[in-house]
Amino acid sequence: MEISDNAKEYEVYYETPAPAVSEEIVNGNKRVIVKSPDNVHYENVLSFAEISGKIKLSEKGKIKLYQIRNINGDEIKEEISFSAYDLDEDGLIDLVEWLTSSLSEAVFEIIIITKAEHLNFQREFISDIYEEVKTLDGNWSEKIYNNEYVRVTFAKNLTNKNDITFYARNIEGKNTIVEVYEKDSDEKITEFPVINKTGYYKVYLSEMEGEQDSFDLKIKNLDNDNNAYLEFDYIVDPISIVFIQPSSNPAYYPSGTGNVNILAEFSEQSGSVLDEVKYFWDKGDNVFDSSDEYKIYDSSLVAMYNFDNVGLLGEGVSVDVKDLSEYGNDGTMSGAAWTGSGKYNGAYSFDGSGEITVSSSSSLNSLGRTFTAAMWINPSSQSVDKIFLSKGLYQTDGWYLWQQADNDLEIRVNYAGVNNQDYARGFFTVGSWQYLVVVVDQTSVKYYKNGVPFTGTVDDGILPSSWLAPVNRNLVV
Repeated sequence: MEISDNAKEYEVYYETPAPAVSEEIVNGNKRVIVKSPDNVHYENVLSFAEISGKIKLSEKGKIKLYQIRNINGDEIKEEISFSAYDLDEDGLIDLVEWLTSSLSEAVFEIIIITKAEHLNFQREFISDIYEEVKTLDGNWSEKIYNNEYVRVTFAKNLTNKNDITFYARNIEGKNTIVEVYEKDSDEKITEFPVINKTGYYKVYLSEMEGEQDSFDLKIKNLDNDNNAYLEFDYIVDPISIVFIQPSSNPAYYPSGTGNVNILAEFSEQSGSVLDEVKYFWDKGDNVFDSSDEYKIYDSSLVAMYNFDNVGLLGEGVSVDVKDLSEYGNDGTMSGAAWTGSGKYNGAYSFDGSGEITVSSSSSLNSLGRTFTAAMWINPSSQSVDKIFLSKGLYQTDGWYLWQQADNDLEIRVNYAGVNNQDYARGFFTVGSWQYLVVVVDQTSVKYYKNGVPFTGTVDDGILPSSWLAPVNRNLVV
């Protein structure tokens, strides 16, 4: 640049390329990469990023901003301060802004804390564990050590009428409990019992005053062992359960021991998804595990028999074998002996002449080309042509489950005058209980033994593609 006049001072303006900004999502978090042009090094660069408007302006603390540095091959996160803005004045944060002190290439990560975060003993943020604890799926949280916290934020405020429930495990079996505090408070509300086995744990917030949506769960080892830890698979976000008075008084009030039907209707909030419903009976120990859980079945279950000979269900009084599905497909027993030493409580023993007959019904007519049969069975010997479940007229129509030679499991379908077979070779183990599941899907059959697919030889027979369920035929055990 040449200057030809005689001025004593000059002002020179020049422009350099602006830093380039890119964004990517890593493990659910937003990463912002700010990069300056080659040979240009900026200082105190005002950087910013837009975020989805989900966090209230008053809840800025739910956003964490880190600068990611690579030191000797290790990724180090350094928390930095930022400003938050509500651009459209709806009360929600739309933009975060911060200063980058020195820039050639800088990487930043924005973490939005939703409902569960791991805190250290000073209640400083360590990590977001919401994805690990939002549902019961076997995906466990990281280890939460003695005197550390899990901060949980529920969808609604809880009161002293509510509870906190989680599913946790204590792999090392150390003497560890969980204490419950309001967020950032040192006043304990209540505590869980010792977490001594994997399962559900529940405490009620009976001593809490007012209402609160955020709680700090403190892991506390009673022997002050700082190496003790717990892991969480599920922290339950309570739903609102409202009792609705029946429109008329029920005709029967059980006193003492009785049998009642419970009807529960669930109305989901807009935008919510109800994945699962479980029913537990509290024995009073505030520990909820598999022994407290009662199964809830949908309308696809058309027959279920416990073989427990429970008089309160009418078994042995008004009916021989009670169907526990909604359809009432009760059975009549003939020549079979009941025993109290089954796999779980009761069982019936069949010697070849006895049976349980369930009369045909519209619900049982669905047991045809697609159905599943499951049962615990204990063969006393290796036999041939031992039918243990059937629906149809022998050698005429319908289907049959047999124990055949060499302990084979056979399903036979009689249709249009033709016998069609499918075998699981050597399936049965004589003299022991085994859980058998047969899944029929039109022309294919799958076999399961003790909860896993049968790994032995399967001779896939040809089931007729057009066979139909045998209508108006009894189900026979």
